[in-house]
Amino acid sequence: MTRHTSNSTATFSIVPLHCGDHQVKMSVLNWAFIALVLAGLYLVERIYGLWILETTTSWLLETFNSGVLRQGRHISGPKWQFPNGTVLERFLNGRLNSDKWREYGPVYRIWSGSHPEIVITTPEDLQNFGSDSSDHGKPPNSNMGWFLGELLGQCMGLLSGKDWKRVRQIFNSAFTHTAAVAQIDVIERAARKYVEGLPLFADKATRNTGGKDDNKSFKLPVLKAFTKFPYFLTAAAIYGPMTETEERDLWNVTEKRLALNPYMFGGGPYRFETVAWLFDRTAVQRLRDYNREWRDFNVRMVQIRRARGEDAYHLVLGGI
Repeated sequence: MTRHTSNSTATFSIVPLHCGDHQVKMSVLNWAFIALVLAGLYLVERIYGLWILETTTSWLLETFNSGVLRQGRHISGPKWQFPNGTVLERFLNGRLNSDKWREYGPVYRIWSGSHPEIVITTPEDLQNFGSDSSDHGKPPNSNMGWFLGELLGQCMGLLSGKDWKRVRQIFNSAFTHTAAVAQIDVIERAARKYVEGLPLFADKATRNTGGKDDNKSFKLPVLKAFTKFPYFLTAAAIYGPMTETEERDLWNVTEKRLALNPYMFGGGPYRFETVAWLFDRTAVQRLRDYNREWRDFNVRMVQIRRARGEDAYHLVLGGI
């Protein structure tokens, strides 16, 4: 505002300062600065976010859930890895990682989810550990989480103590040393018959087609060809002699279970029922379908054998 005077008369006028342009420029600069900060944080998260998460989680677990008694010696080991710790590395690259993890000493710790597992590597420690092995319980679901427990159920490999003895007693008569020796001839005949049928697994394009010994030279997928033999041999010890239809039905259910293995070992959200349901309802529904079909198959097998008047231990399967 300026003042103009002329003789006895005074006039006033307002001169604008153009502050609006200045405010607009400051607003643009502020938004640009915020955008740069957010972009920087995003890049840091993308580049270092996983490292920060794994480092922080490792520190928290080592501090509050180390797996070692307060008065015990400190045990180190590989850092926790997202999302399952180091348990998958134990299964997928066990030999390689076993050699690598020896750098932490003869006793070290790995992680199965948030659960610490102590690894011993020397004969002396193994002997001491085995001296009271009957007192060592097994962790629920082998520390692998909910999906594994639902898929494998209360199998003997997951049981310990009285529960293990109870289930073992059901199958004991078929899997003792005496029973195994008595089955040598049966197993040998079954093996010969199975080998004779191996050409059925071969791809016709790979067979030697020059003469009457066509079926003596062929290529076949080893896993597919030899998986069924020990599987059905064990099944026969449990269910008794099986028809081709029963074997086919069992294998159909088994293939559905095998298709669920990636979720079992994948861990992450599949370790928890509610999270798995929210994250992947399709996988959970497939798991429910398999469990229903597996029980239906066993009910059917028991009913057939009861109808034949068989009185065998395998009728107690699953508490049916």
